[in-house]
Amino acid sequence: VTQTVQPRQVCTHFEKSSTQIGVIIVVDWAFKAKYANQIQSVRCYTQRHGYDLHVLSGKEYDVCDQYRKDFFFKKHCTVAEFLKSKPDKYVAAVIDADVVAAALGRGLERWANHDADIQLYERCLLPEIMAGNYMVRNTPFAREFLQRWASYCHKMPLGYSSSDNGAIHLVTMETVRVQGYDKCRALYNNL
Repeated sequence: VTQTVQPRQVCTHFEKSSTQIGVIIVVDWAFKAKYANQIQSVRCYTQRHGYDLHVLSGKEYDVCDQYRKDFFFKKHCTVAEFLKSKPDKYVAAVIDADVVAAALGRGLERWANHDADIQLYERCLLPEIMAGNYMVRNTPFAREFLQRWASYCHKMPLGYSSSDNGAIHLVTMETVRVQGYDKCRALYNNL
């Protein structure tokens, strides 16, 4: 007996936005080749939704060369500089090259239409902010936030600090002026 199972619709319908939306991937040539299939899935996703796709190498802006010792910090500088070329309020989903576009029918409008200039998210298994993927609106505040985050490349402690993933916690605390920042900064500096 063969039974046909109809797929269940699990995605919510999202309204199209008048906001210009793009997806940015900053990746060096070696990882671009390694993650070619993942990048292609994102290309299909952006085409389906009418979003811009920008695959950047991190070598586009001389000002970001100061972060060449750590590609991840250079990524945030590159995004900040790239946004200067886009219209005010342009919204970008910044993602790592290893991201697979799996929910092709689900758009980014829910997040693009949010008022926040920067949207970060917490890792599902651990209570930590993720550094690899985020939404950013082209505003002076957002570009300054990204540059401040990149500047932590020069403030990393000698011990293991998890690169930009460790620094995002301090930048976020500093930005929202959370009580306890000084203690966390001291712990970070002593890694």
